[in-house]
Formats: sequence, C-alpha cells, structure tokens
Amino acid sequence: MDKRVSWVNYVENNLESKFAKRILDGSLRLRFTKDKLIHSKVYLMENKEQNTYQCFTGSMNLTETAVSKNFEQLIWDYGSKNDDLYQLYKQMYDDIKKNSATYLDEVQQKS
Repeated sequence: MDKRVSWVNYVENNLESKFAKRILDGSLRLRFTKDKLIHSKVYLMENKEQNTYQCFTGSMNLTETAVSKNFEQLIWDYGSKNDDLYQLYKQMYDDIKKNSATYLDEVQQKS
C-alpha cells in the first residue's frame, strides 16, 4: 500500500486523535532527508514560557509498527533549556533539519 494512502486511512479512522488533528490543521511538521541518509530521530519540544524542553532521541520512527511490534530504542530526557544537554539536542536537531526537506518541498521540486 502506498504510504500516502496509509496516512489518509489513518487520519480518516482516527479523526479525534491529537496526531490526526495536527496533520489536518498543519501544525505537525514532518521532514524527510534530501541529500544524506539520516536515521537518527530527534523529537525536540520546547516550552518557551517555562524555559524547559523535552527531547526523545533514538531509532524509533513514528509508526504503528515501531510502537507496537518492532524492538526500538527511544530515550526521553527533559530539563531546563539552560542545560548543556539541551544545547547538544538542539544542535543535533538543527543538523538534521539543515539536511532535510519537507515532503511538500520535495514533491514540488520533482514537479
């Protein structure tokens, strides 16, 4: 099954989930590699008002199979944005972002 069809099916069958709502309202930003293969995952969430962060790093993709069937690694860390580890996570995130493109951008470039 085409991955795009899988996404549509997921959203249609889970309209009330936060994940589906973020896909539909455009607040979820998924990025894909362009020139380099990037297998590292860094999910970095910041709370600017409290100057804190949460970061998930590891091998796990955000897929049903990864969550329910695969043996994956995902490490959760949190703390103050003043912590040295936050700076490391932010640099990892920025490096991956710099070497990626949004799916929409990739589709437009191929058109």
